[in-house]
Amino acid sequence: MDKKEVIIKFVDENIETESILEMVDAGVLSATIADSHIAKIWSEVLPEIQLQENAVLRKNSKIAWAVRKNNPKLKNSLDSFLQNHKKGSLLGNIYYNRYYKSASKLKNPDNIESWGKLKKYKKYIKKYAEKYDFDWLLIMALAFQESGFDNSKVSGKGAVGVLQILPSTAADKKISIKDINDPENNIHAGVKYLDFIRNRYFSDEDIEAKDRVRFTLAAYNAGPAKIRKARNLTEKMGLDRNKWFRNVEIGTLRTVGHEPVEYVSNINKYYVLYQNLFEEKPL
Repeated sequence: MDKKEVIIKFVDENIETESILEMVDAGVLSATIADSHIAKIWSEVLPEIQLQENAVLRKNSKIAWAVRKNNPKLKNSLDSFLQNHKKGSLLGNIYYNRYYKSASKLKNPDNIESWGKLKKYKKYIKKYAEKYDFDWLLIMALAFQESGFDNSKVSGKGAVGVLQILPSTAADKKISIKDINDPENNIHAGVKYLDFIRNRYFSDEDIEAKDRVRFTLAAYNAGPAKIRKARNLTEKMGLDRNKWFRNVEIGTLRTVGHEPVEYVSNINKYYVLYQNLFEEKPL
C-alpha cells in the first residue's frame, strides 16, 4: 500500500518539547513526536492537541533520576521531593495550576489576518533589520509578539505601534526619531533602540552573537538594568552569565520574574516558525 512520504524537520535545540507542542496547538506545525508523559500533561492545557497513542516508537522505557550508590541522602531527598511535588499532592497541584493551567496560549503567526499585515510592513522590517544588522525574520517575530502587526496598538504604559516603543524612548537623543505613529518610523525607532541596547550593554566578546540578541530582547522587554542584575546573579549561582537559555534566564526568573523569560522564548519560537513558513511560501 502506497503511503505519503513523511518529511521530518529539525528545530532549534533550545526549544523544549513543551514549546513544540504549543506550536502544534497553534496550528503552525501539523504534528510532533513527544514523550508520552509530557504530551499527556500538556494535552490537558492545550485544547487542540490530539494524542495518537497508537503511534508508538518505543515501549516500556523508564525515566528516572540517577545518583551514586554511595549517596543515600541525595536519593532520599529526591524521593521526598518527587512524592511531595507530583501532581495530586498539595504542592504538585499548586505548581500544576501555576505553570501549566495558567500557560498563555501561543498565537498563530500563520493566520490570514497576520499574514496580510505582515505583507504591509515587510519592506520596512527588512530595510531596518539590514541597516542595523539583524535577521529580518527575528524582527518580524518581535513585531508579532509585541503587537500582532497592529500599528494602532497602545499599551497600558504608553508604548505604541508595531514594535511597541515608548514615545520618550524614540525621542531620546540616542534614537531621535519623530512621529512613531507612522509605521516606518515606528519600526525604525524600535530596531534602532534594539541596536543601541545590544552595542551599549551586551558587546562583550565573550558573548556569542545569538546570546547578544537574546539578552537584547530581554532588555527590550524588562530594561537593561534588570538584565544586568540577572546576569550578576547568574554568575553567583555558578552558571554562565554569557548564555541566555538555561543560564541567565534562570537568574532572570529569580530577579525579574517570568515575563521576560516567556517573552524571549515566544520570540524564539515565532522566529523558528517564520523560518519554516517562509521556506514553504515566501513573500
